Parts: sequence; C-alpha cells; structure tokens
Amino acid sequence: MSKQLLIILNMRKFLFMAATAALMLSSCSEDKEVGKSEENGGEIAFRSFIDKGSDTRATVTTESNILGFTVTGWWDKTDDGSAVITSPETNAGYLFNAFDITRREAGIGNWEYSPSLYWPKKGLVHFFAYSPASSIYVTQNKGLYEYAGQALEYTMPEPGREVSQEDFLLARTAPMNGGTVQLNFAHVLSRATFSAKKTNPGITYLIKSVELMNINKKGTIDLKDIPENGTFSYAQTASEPIVTLWSSNTKGDLGIDLGNSPVYVENDYKSILGTTNALMVMPQKTSYATNPSKTSTDFMIKVLYKAFIEVDDPGTYYAGSMGTDDDTYKTVYFPVHDDLRSITSSKEPFTFEIGRQYNFSLSFGAEAGGEIAFNVEVGKWDDEIDINLPLKNYWFEGLISESIAKAINSDYREYGVTQVQLDNCTSLTMDATTDADLKGLEYLTKTTELRLNMMSSTSKLTMLDTKVLPNLKKLTFGEQNDATIETVDISGGSLTQIHAGTYKDGTTYRNGSMKIGTLIVPNGLTLTQWKNSMTFTQSSGYGFSTIKVGEIMSGSSSLGKNVTLP
Repeated sequence: MSKQLLIILNMRKFLFMAATAALMLSSCSEDKEVGKSEENGGEIAFRSFIDKGSDTRATVTTESNILGFTVTGWWDKTDDGSAVITSPETNAGYLFNAFDITRREAGIGNWEYSPSLYWPKKGLVHFFAYSPASSIYVTQNKGLYEYAGQALEYTMPEPGREVSQEDFLLARTAPMNGGTVQLNFAHVLSRATFSAKKTNPGITYLIKSVELMNINKKGTIDLKDIPENGTFSYAQTASEPIVTLWSSNTKGDLGIDLGNSPVYVENDYKSILGTTNALMVMPQKTSYATNPSKTSTDFMIKVLYKAFIEVDDPGTYYAGSMGTDDDTYKTVYFPVHDDLRSITSSKEPFTFEIGRQYNFSLSFGAEAGGEIAFNVEVGKWDDEIDINLPLKNYWFEGLISESIAKAINSDYREYGVTQVQLDNCTSLTMDATTDADLKGLEYLTKTTELRLNMMSSTSKLTMLDTKVLPNLKKLTFGEQNDATIETVDISGGSLTQIHAGTYKDGTTYRNGSMKIGTLIVPNGLTLTQWKNSMTFTQSSGYGFSTIKVGEIMSGSSSLGKNVTLP
C-alpha cells in the first residue's frame, strides 16, 4: 500500500497593527513637554516618543528601534492652501527636500539635523516621510523629490545571504503652520510567515524552500492615501473595500531558499524561515491559479520538500530522493484563495492588504497525496510566532569537530552542518591530527568509507573506534612520517577493507608508515581468520605506505605482536 502525503495549508491572516512611530516636530529646540506649541518662526526640531506596547521582533520597525527617516516639508505659501503641491511656483516651495534625519542609537536622543530650519511666518507646511532613511529601494526621482508629487515608487528587495528585507514605513501630516507636529508612521507592506508541523512521527519531512510565485514586486503609492494617524481600517466581507493602496504590474517570485540548511518538520508548528521570520510582500490582489503548475502565471505558493523513513538503509523515500540538490526534493504548487471574501462557490483571488500579516501553516499528515485545504482566521499583530528553527545544527551546537564540519560542508561557518548533510555523507575524507578532530564521528551513521589523513609525525590519536560507524565498509589511512594511533578498535561494525594509502600533499605523495599501538579485532577469531575476512590494499605511485601494529588483540587474547599490515 503506497503512502500518501496530505498537506493542509492553514493560512491565518493577522492584523498588522500600525505600531505608531510618533516623531515629534517641535517649534523650539529645547525638550518641550508634549502638547506645548510655539509661535511661528521657531526652530523645527524632531524628537520621538517610544511606543512601549509595540512589537520588537526582528524585521519590524517600532519607535524604540527606528534609526532614521527621510522627510519632505512642502510649503504652501498661500493663506487659503490653494497652491498645487506638484508645481514649483511663487506660492510654494520646500522646507525639507527629501532630507535624511538619523540618530546613532535606537531609542536614544532627539532627532538632530543641520542646518536648522524654522517655521515660516505664513502659509502651511505639509510633511511627508518614509523610513528607513534613504531606502535604496525607493525610486529617487519619483515622489518627495523635486516636485515629483506625492506618488512614491518602491521595489521589493530579494531576501538572501547579503540582502535583508525592510519594514517600509510611510507617514504624512495635515497641513500645519506651527506648533507641535506628530508623524505617525504606518507599515505599508504586507507580511507573510510560514510554519509547518507533521502528524506522523514515523516519517521525516524536510523543507528546503518556500516561494510566493507570480506576485507584484514593484509598485507606486500615493502618500495622500496614508492616514494621518497611521492606522488603516479593514473590512471582512466581499461587499466592502479591499485596502491595498499600491498600484503595480511588475510580477516576479519572492521566497526563501534554506540552501544547505533545510528545516526538519516537527510535531508542533514551527517557523520554517528561522530568524528571518517573515517575507515582506507588496500589498495587492492576486489572481487565482485554477491549474497550479510550473507554467502558471497566477499566484501560487511553491514548496520544495522531501519525506522519508530513516530506519532503512539508504532509507525509504515517499517524496524526493537522497541528496542535497533541488532535483532531489519534490516540488508542489499550492493555489490560494481568500476565504474571508468568498461569498459564492467560486474561488475569490487572494489579497495581501496593506499593513497586514498573513500566517501560512503547512500540516504534513499521515497519508500521502496532493489535496490541499485552506482555513483563514484573523488575529492581532502581536500574536506570538515561534521563530526557533526545529533543527539541530551539529556545528553550531559544538557536537562535531571542525575537521568533520569542513569535510561535509565548505560553508559550515555560515550554515553549519545539518542532519540531512550527515545522512548524505556516504564517503568522508578528513584531516585528523588530534583526538578532537574525531569528535562527532558517531553522527555519520550512513558513512561507508572513511579516509583519515595523518599529515605528520606529530599526528597522534589516542583512539579510533569504528563501532560508532555502523555502516563503515572501508577504512583508509593517508599517513606520513610515522603518524600514530595508540588504539584502533574495529571489533564491531561492518568493516571489510583496510587501505594503506600514502598521504598526498598537493601533487606529491609522501612516504611513510602508519603506527598502531593496539589493534582490536572481532572476538573469537584467529589472526589468520581475521586477515582472511579483510581486504588489504596499498596505493601505488610516488610512495608506498605500510601499517605497523604493535599488537593485535581479539578480546583478551593476543593474536600477534609487531605485525605489519598488509
């Protein structure tokens, strides 16, 4: 009976509360009490209030961690506010023209800038701002720049090793002519989180990547639509407006590839994006993928995963195959519709509303196969998300030596070493000069060939016990200048070959011999029986090595002293 995989995508839509970044523009450079105002002509000063109730998780900007913003102050010099904001003219001008204001440390100090500017004696000032300051993803000649108007263009960054996404914020004020001015920043992107769990503890599931397919990644937003209080109002029915505010027609894909560190799915929901936690998404109404596939141009979620049972050798795979390349993972495409706004049997296209968070939950069930169901719930932005990776990383946790980590994954310092990499390591060549280099051999349960390079006469190991490698078939010593192992225990396991290979330094083979103080072989065998059970080989070329054994032991019996192998 074939196994089946049931994947239920439970998408919970969370309200992205507009955590107010209250930035105060005061008419005096002194630290005034909130609410006091000054006459026209005073200096325009910036200071901030900390919203103690805001969420402080990574990728989310609050008043307590904001470091800067870019502000434009457009001055309407008329008494009746009749000047056109997009036109440089006699009756209008700039106080701030896309001016960056920053502070060195989050949450500390006022917003200082130079040279100081002052409130005009007449007219009204409109303030517009965005954060982070001078975001490289804002198109510099559109919106807030050189009378280009209030329409701002933004391009979503591609998340990766060198690029982080940002929590993009916008704020505007009503026209003012003095006093204390407050900027309330609103989160103007959408945010998507992903978590997964399994219901069958006997099957191992790995997720390599999650990707949002065919979504808009570049858009324009008119700042006049940003609420002055920084808070959006949302409807929950199909008859009421959808709040996106962005206009866009530039589609692409957006996702996280976990690379050499795929996530193991656990029994409870865990984040599969780790400390990245979420993807920032351009707010938009998508198109529903009736036939989700590689060639579809509609919105889908793409997941690369594999499912297998580890107790077998090399394992029974229900999805994917052994290996680390993308083609060893199964690819599935999920269509997504909006349950909140579906009032008929038809599938309403999914909408990412501005300032909202969406939690997508994947449940891997006991049976196999492709049916996908969706549920939608609405919650608050401050609902907790477990961002801990359900993954044991053997290098980061200090469970394996650097020699083993380096031999398995060249990027071990960046990504560490995961269980799937250990499982995929069937042949390992490593430099071993001290006992510390062998730390963690017991985790290489699928390794069938092991070569230890003993590189000098000072290379000395106390103990090599192959019983910790249950599937080891071939053991090779690449030795030089009488490197030594005091005890080698091969009394257990599946070893059938011992190879005396010379150590190769670049293109040169180094002559030498390997010294083993005591070699422990399976109990109850004579020396002849044991030798007949093994295959001994030597390498040829520039050099030729031997293994000199002080004594071969079988249980408590000595089978021979001063033995040369082979």
